[in-house]
Amino acid sequence: MRYWILCFFAFAACGLRAQNFYDINAIREVKIQFEDNDWDKKLVSLRNTKKKSRLTGNITIDGKKYEQVGVRYKGNSSYNATRKEEKAKLPLNVESDYKLKKQDFGDKIETLKLSNMFRDPSYIREVLAYWLANQLVVSPSANFAKVTVNKTYLGVYTSTESIDSRFLKNKFGDKNGIFFKCDPDWDSPTLKHCPKGDKASLMWQGPDSACYNGTYELKNKSGYKELLNLISILDKNPSNASEVLDVDKTLWMHAFNHVIVNLDSYTGSLSHNYYLYRDSSNVFVPLLWDLNLAFGGFRLDGKKNLTDIELFEYPLLSHSEDPSRPLISKLLSIPLYKKIYLAHCRYIYENFLVNDKLEKEAERLSSFIEPDVKKDVNNLYSFNDFKQNLDKKVSIKNVPIVGVTELIRARKAYLQNFYSGIPKLKIDSVFYKQDSTGYNIYVKTEETAKPFLFYKNEQHTRYNSVQMQEDKNLSDTLGGKCFVFHLPASEKTYYYVVLESEKVAQVFPARASNEPLKIPEK
Repeated sequence: MRYWILCFFAFAACGLRAQNFYDINAIREVKIQFEDNDWDKKLVSLRNTKKKSRLTGNITIDGKKYEQVGVRYKGNSSYNATRKEEKAKLPLNVESDYKLKKQDFGDKIETLKLSNMFRDPSYIREVLAYWLANQLVVSPSANFAKVTVNKTYLGVYTSTESIDSRFLKNKFGDKNGIFFKCDPDWDSPTLKHCPKGDKASLMWQGPDSACYNGTYELKNKSGYKELLNLISILDKNPSNASEVLDVDKTLWMHAFNHVIVNLDSYTGSLSHNYYLYRDSSNVFVPLLWDLNLAFGGFRLDGKKNLTDIELFEYPLLSHSEDPSRPLISKLLSIPLYKKIYLAHCRYIYENFLVNDKLEKEAERLSSFIEPDVKKDVNNLYSFNDFKQNLDKKVSIKNVPIVGVTELIRARKAYLQNFYSGIPKLKIDSVFYKQDSTGYNIYVKTEETAKPFLFYKNEQHTRYNSVQMQEDKNLSDTLGGKCFVFHLPASEKTYYYVVLESEKVAQVFPARASNEPLKIPEK
């Protein structure tokens, strides 16, 4: 009997490690052990003198031990404000191969990023936001972890997947592209000869790369030449932006930020918290990062704090004419891109707000972690704040933070009003037929509109676009209007279609470049 019990627990432990480390339905058990009882003082000293240096310790994750890992405090406001209040629950960064090279935490995970829910009494903003982002764009995953250091329980943290070489390899198939973290070094001096910019907003500041060093952190050996080329094209010739930028994924990022009012991002006053990765097709792809203040948790847009009503009714076209936000204003100055962006916003609204899917997931996550939050003696906020902030506003150090589902319901009402009366185009079908030289891609619709085909010939080649032409014979045969474009034979052809009328656009499939159609290999 005992043998079978031992086998059962061994099997369960193996199963736990085999599942996705960032499974949203798992709460990881993380226990860190330092030999020195003065570990906190040493971590503080290292941060103050050598910010990226680490203290060696051991860590146990869900019962599995890893030795000689490197630990440091992380974060800016989440660290400084918490330290100032003499709270123990500080954000942590743990490196698996600090001393033992090639050691990882499973699935080649080398870094744990543990956040303390700073300014999020609901506890769920970051995990919920990444849950949504994962269904829209290329983005990290996140879940929860219970963290103990030297047998002192620090409480429930958010554990977020690191945007590193492993992430890039998994998402893009390569990890050697040009890679920037777009988050200003707030202590970096302003160079007098540089034109004025605005944080990491991709404003043109002249041809000297030194003007960008303190704002865009290069994560590999070279890349400023390519970054300046992106910024220059965006500034001077945005109609050619698709040559150096994945425009569709950029529009998705803006749609995500605007719909859920994630202003601690490119969109808000600080214009930061994103990465740029130049993939094998030589186009930059933006990557979301640091979502703990999503769902209206950050109010500063421009030079003022928004009121509750201004958060609830935050315009989808905010910054569309703002020269200090060229990644929004320059792209949305192109009518087709503006219509595609609004179609993406509408997709989020119809698939996650109308059906209450996002609100229900927020409620589920809150109930899921409630028993552990109740035991969190080092919580930055009271248990009552946690319970209330799911649905209602609470005030933390005189900072009002709206409820998560309160914000979601308000956005639902705002978007319902915004899209009321705006027609939707209907694409009846999209199909292809092979001939002796390649493939004919067809679009059938009853609409008076122009169809555009976006296609790429290899998995990591950038999308090309072309306006499709009507096949009148097929239109007469099938009824409606049938449009066609001929693609030469090639392997792994991915494509999607955008139907554009005078006022709106419709994308098929709805998630466009994130879920394109595919002509299979022969």
